[in-house]
Amino acid sequence: MNICILPVENGRSTPTHIGGKAANLNQLMLAGFTVPAGFVITTTAYDAFVTANGLTTEIQSRLGNATGEDDDILTQFLRAELPKQLAEEIVLAYQNLGGGLVAVRSSATAEDWAEASFAGQQESYLNVAGETAVLDAVKKCWASVWSSRAIAYRARQEINSAQVRMAVLIQQMVQPDCAGVFFTQNPLVSNDDTMVVEAVAGLGDSLVSGHALPDRYVVNRQSGVVETAQIQGETAVLSPQHIMQLTQTGQKVASLFGSAQDIEWAIADGRLYLLQSRAITTLPTPTVLPPAEIDVPGDDNWQPEEEIQRQPFDLWTRANFGEVLPHPVSPLTMSSLQMIGDEAEVQLPTGEKIQMARRIYGRIFANEGGLRQFAAEIGLPTSFIDATWGSRRPDLPPRAGFQPWRLLYRLPQLMWQGAKAQRPKPPKENLLPKDEAELYKQIDAWAEDFRQSDLSALDTDELWHTICTVWEPRRVQMYQRHTKVSTVAFIMFAPLDWLAKQWGKDAQLAQSLIAGISGVYAAEMGPALQQIAQALQKANLAIVVLNNSPESAWEKLQTMPDAAPVKEALAQFLTEHGHRCPAEPEISLPRWVEAPEQVLALVAGYLHKVPNEESEPTSSPSVAAQQEIAQRLGLIRLAIFRWILHQAQAHMRRRDNSRHFMAKLELPRRQLFVALGSRLVQQGVLNAAEDIFFLTHAEIRAVCEGEATASMKNTVRQQTAARQEAYEFWCSYPIPEALDADCRPLPPPKQSGGNDLSGVPASGGVATGRVRIIRHPEQAGQLKPGDILVTLATDPGWTPVFPLVAGLVMVYGGQLSHGAIVAREYGVPAVVNVPEAMSRLQEGMVVTVDGSNGRIFW
Repeated sequence: MNICILPVENGRSTPTHIGGKAANLNQLMLAGFTVPAGFVITTTAYDAFVTANGLTTEIQSRLGNATGEDDDILTQFLRAELPKQLAEEIVLAYQNLGGGLVAVRSSATAEDWAEASFAGQQESYLNVAGETAVLDAVKKCWASVWSSRAIAYRARQEINSAQVRMAVLIQQMVQPDCAGVFFTQNPLVSNDDTMVVEAVAGLGDSLVSGHALPDRYVVNRQSGVVETAQIQGETAVLSPQHIMQLTQTGQKVASLFGSAQDIEWAIADGRLYLLQSRAITTLPTPTVLPPAEIDVPGDDNWQPEEEIQRQPFDLWTRANFGEVLPHPVSPLTMSSLQMIGDEAEVQLPTGEKIQMARRIYGRIFANEGGLRQFAAEIGLPTSFIDATWGSRRPDLPPRAGFQPWRLLYRLPQLMWQGAKAQRPKPPKENLLPKDEAELYKQIDAWAEDFRQSDLSALDTDELWHTICTVWEPRRVQMYQRHTKVSTVAFIMFAPLDWLAKQWGKDAQLAQSLIAGISGVYAAEMGPALQQIAQALQKANLAIVVLNNSPESAWEKLQTMPDAAPVKEALAQFLTEHGHRCPAEPEISLPRWVEAPEQVLALVAGYLHKVPNEESEPTSSPSVAAQQEIAQRLGLIRLAIFRWILHQAQAHMRRRDNSRHFMAKLELPRRQLFVALGSRLVQQGVLNAAEDIFFLTHAEIRAVCEGEATASMKNTVRQQTAARQEAYEFWCSYPIPEALDADCRPLPPPKQSGGNDLSGVPASGGVATGRVRIIRHPEQAGQLKPGDILVTLATDPGWTPVFPLVAGLVMVYGGQLSHGAIVAREYGVPAVVNVPEAMSRLQEGMVVTVDGSNGRIFW
């Protein structure tokens, strides 16, 4: 028998000789399963092809320099010629098979392993007809083992590419009535007793390639009963008999290989053919339990029972909150947010009430489904909400398109509802000015007055009175005002986005139009930190920051006479921005003015930059985008467009600056609570001043206004200790991406494969660099010029990091999130809302961020 050509069914083939795919099919045929007839062009033939064309040297030289970004070896394979004798043997085997239509499929020696499935890494060709076409397809299969995608995949799996060889499988083409894939264990749920069958009419390649939506059946492995069925058309693709046949066959295949299998199948003329079987290599970790079933240590029951207005469209995710409050919330933070009013509840124009936020798994979750339903009811497209807010599950309902006339009709109704919901005004002395400039001036004056005050002169009652009568009313008003400002900003961006797509013919034009907005306070942090770095360099003190911990560097600088200019620049920064910090809505976190060493940690990143390198934000993307669209529009449409653009830009600026001054009001309030905590420590109520953050607002009131008995003091100390234990538990507990209306975790969407990730395009441009995974801005000192920052989320506390990086990738976020806005300010290409970013991108990988199209590839 020719060692270069073997029938698929033979008793002496091994994966090293015929590749993983053909070896698995060989086992299936020997076990009696039906597999399309065919033959295998063995790895011996591959070796002969490589040797005849002198490709061994090419492979060895190119692998040493391979970055996963080029296809040089592949190109050389495609240009090479098949040896004459080998070509004749392949043609003869094709003729003996009967000629006609065949499937030509790759079968690499490192393919379909239990540890790595190689799904989608090599090429296959269907409906190939004719001798020339078959020979060409064989050569393409051989070449595909050297695609940049396949090389990078093997590198991630730590497989030596130099040892990989390729066999090619040629089989008679089955023309099926239906086909699909079958998972003998549900790949979305661990420790589960179900199988999953996906089926489409006709060939299954449309399903595997993602071009067709399949019918999807979840089947009980033991009984064969269909537990759920998602049917795409008017009638189901599979009959109950087909499902039972697949279930029984799948169990036998899994038993044969001794592991859960991913099986490709086809049914033609009532006969079931197995086209491929490989191990499922991406089974999930154990399912996250519903929150009600988790045994939480300590005390997690401090929150009053909520009257939840459950709606069938409710979908609870970490959208938005994953960015601004990425960690569990303390009792004082949660109860303070609840004091703001009923912003957490929205009423639809149709009358239904929607609960928009609630605490689950220790964190705040948003009702993404409720927000989409609200958007649909007022005429906004749900896709706009997905992009701007950063949807965690855009694949789930509700869905709706843009309806401009409905939006115009609903706006007066919304304004009337807002006016009707006016709350009682606070005392005149605490009433916030309506004018924006006057408001900011007034907050600056309040903050300065507080900075000059002496909290040590106030007793417990005076501290509590000041919190309740002065700073709480101001904070509540500012939060309510910020909610309205943010809502208007979102609403004004919708028509701009729509016009940019309709008139500008560019799906990403709107984000460029709101780039480079002047007067954004957060954007001033980067240049200010650059000045501190320059002061350190001029004083020859950069080494103090780079060679010491932030805490030690801060202490050393305080005692150095030469550090006077540095301390002056630091003091100026803390005066203007010291009220900020990462995740600043969480009151338990210290602000920069309280922990100035955090600022030095940020400055360390700037010291790695070229001296005097400019980091100023740029408005060029917006100017260029405006000029581009102006050339396409007539006078009337241009006037409409410019008015909407002006409104959108103005409200974006107001939204971001509102957060700046909202944080400025929070700093005095936080410091008052810390001072109050210190008094309670002196009275024996608390063990530490910071324990006050683990009491609710109502509980603190009871402590301050009630009788401090020994029993009460003991109870409070035990409560705060138990709640800290629960808080720490939630900090490390894995949370699901989404929960249904009954708070049951939903299975995650199917993970992407290949060498790329996709998300929401947030800031245009393309950047290539090394991945640097940063979980906190204090790690900015690890960043080097040209790095790609990969992180969970960013908020204003991260703004100083943006001038240090070439590109940004975030797990959370949307086009209107703070990270997206600041990335546009600095011209940093950014892709946000990339769920797999922290798991698939590895430290040091070289990746390209395409912020215009929302892609990361390597």
